Amino acid sequence: MPKTFCSYLLRSAALACALIFVWGLAPEAAALGHPPADSDTATQEARSESSATLPAIPESGWVHSLHDAQELAQADDKKILVNLYASWCGWCRRLDQQVFASQEFEQLRNDFVMLKLDVEEHDDGPKVQRRYGTRGVPVTLLLTSDLDRVTAISGFLPKDKFLQRVEQAVTAYDDRQAHTADRSIDLLAVEPTESGTCTVEVC
Repeated sequence: MPKTFCSYLLRSAALACALIFVWGLAPEAAALGHPPADSDTATQEARSESSATLPAIPESGWVHSLHDAQELAQADDKKILVNLYASWCGWCRRLDQQVFASQEFEQLRNDFVMLKLDVEEHDDGPKVQRRYGTRGVPVTLLLTSDLDRVTAISGFLPKDKFLQRVEQAVTAYDDRQAHTADRSIDLLAVEPTESGTCTVEVC
């Protein structure tokens, strides 16, 4: 048999083996590049179930459970704004009417999970007071989603000063977190305010 013909047969056999090998890998490569549709569907369903289990937010925008607020904050990576109040507190009503009901605060609230706790009616109210060492009402606490304190505003502040205090506290806290190694700051200090705090049922 001529050498040329033998060489031709060998090259043809090698090419055929190579093609068979490539064809054999093609389905596996396709499977790796494109996960089964069932896998994508399962992932989407898991995400939907996770969202469905989150606590509902009332129309007022305020939740009334510390546990619910923390779940929502962790899900959306937000901080928690806590309003501690009492039904008999006049300064609390002023804070509601002049600050929380304002259009400027409406824009701010998208950045927070809003938690409203009556210190006499809700179980979480007294617990939060004890945990963070607050006295009197109203008190506004800013917390992380892990319930670490950012700051506390004790008493009533006019709208502009209140919003400024919140913005400054959040900015300062985030800056501290970004430079933890270089700074040592007591995050538990309650900031004084310039006006009313109710400490008894007459205010």
